[in-house]
Amino acid sequence: MVHSTSDWCLDPVAEAPKDHQRLDGFSLRSWVLTPVLDTEQPATIESETLEPQILPDRLDNAATTAPSPYQLPISPTVAIQSPFEPKPDTEIWRSVQHFFETMHVIFPVLSYTDLLSRFVLEPQWSAVPDFRTLLFAVRMVTAAGEHRMTSNNAENLKKFIEQVERSRLCYDFAECPTLDEVIISLFLFTSYNVLEKHNRAFLYLDEALSLMETVQPDGAEEDARRMHIEQVLYNTEAASFAIYAGKGRRRRAKKPMVNLEHSSIKPLRIETGEQSEQVALHLLDRLTEIHVAEDTEALRIISTASETDMKTLFGAAFGMHRYCRIQAADVAVSRQWQLSSKLVSGFRQRPGVEELRQSTIESLGNAALAWICLLKEGESRIVGLGKLSGLAKNIVALSGGRCPSYPVAGLVSAIIREDRERQFAPELADVVLPMVSTIPSTLYPVIDGSMEGVPENESTLHSYLCTPQ
Repeated sequence: MVHSTSDWCLDPVAEAPKDHQRLDGFSLRSWVLTPVLDTEQPATIESETLEPQILPDRLDNAATTAPSPYQLPISPTVAIQSPFEPKPDTEIWRSVQHFFETMHVIFPVLSYTDLLSRFVLEPQWSAVPDFRTLLFAVRMVTAAGEHRMTSNNAENLKKFIEQVERSRLCYDFAECPTLDEVIISLFLFTSYNVLEKHNRAFLYLDEALSLMETVQPDGAEEDARRMHIEQVLYNTEAASFAIYAGKGRRRRAKKPMVNLEHSSIKPLRIETGEQSEQVALHLLDRLTEIHVAEDTEALRIISTASETDMKTLFGAAFGMHRYCRIQAADVAVSRQWQLSSKLVSGFRQRPGVEELRQSTIESLGNAALAWICLLKEGESRIVGLGKLSGLAKNIVALSGGRCPSYPVAGLVSAIIREDRERQFAPELADVVLPMVSTIPSTLYPVIDGSMEGVPENESTLHSYLCTPQ
């Protein structure tokens, strides 16, 4: 609590970091906030340490929990008012903290340490237009992720979008763009996409790609960051193009350099602790391989190379960070979706190709369903119901239109349960109707393990489900 009105500044209680040094948790404790009074007399401050609000990011049955790698002090500054940010700094920093606990695994394009350093070195962040807009965009995309999962707080998300767009009008972000500006456009795309405003969303994706073409990175760290952003842009466009883009739209994203002849990515090992940064970048590489692959053979090579990864992630899923688990499921589902799409395309282009065995076709759904079953309510919406819908329809197409299998039934059930907007469920009518025909017209009572009134040779869905497999 402040006992006098004044301006504020950061005073070092130890030697200040040099320009080339990064601020970490220890060096932050070497800085304190002191008021600068008009009378040059110090005022007293009663400060308290704010603990971050860690979301429950594991399954309920997890035996142990590890501390978040981003569990650092929430707010390095105190309240600073501005027309764009009427609330205390602690709130905007909580949003940044929340992003790194959730959406950063999906968008590993920002550095926590770098943001924290800028936040400390630029305490009046609300008066720095580009940094202010970036912080607003981080809060916006975090809200977009929450809305995607729960379908709640749409008005808050719209308010955050408007705030980012208004803040961006205060400076010329396009003349000498930075990687931060690319990220802001990407986050605007994501937010409008979540609100189902796809045409406007693609305008911002085009903007991000155009800005990316003119950015000039400075140094090795910026080069590495640029590579990660290029991968995210390419993967985002690839998935969104297949689900939401109109027929007249063309792909623009630059294809990342990936060697599919042999696995250039080292096998993933999850040691003690979450290591979410390592897992996030590894999953980004795997997802990029999947979207870059141009044919089924390339996807099979990727499948073989990453099989060990999937087993490692699957085995660790109950102790993993929540969003690491979601992103791992995204990699598994995306691979099956892309492989099934390329198989369907191949059969249409070459009608004489030998049909796949039914067990092979069903395995496409089994692998995806195994991951979907690990997700909690709403989490499969982050993975993408459009991917699951496309996979289910591809499996039916590869089966020659025959009655769908139980893996497909599981996929359809997951889609219908989570499709609150009823966007994908109607598309699955051709898949659902043949399944309905397998349900017996009369539900017979079960007496002593047998169903009374059912002919001995009659096979029903009920008997299949009640028989030990």
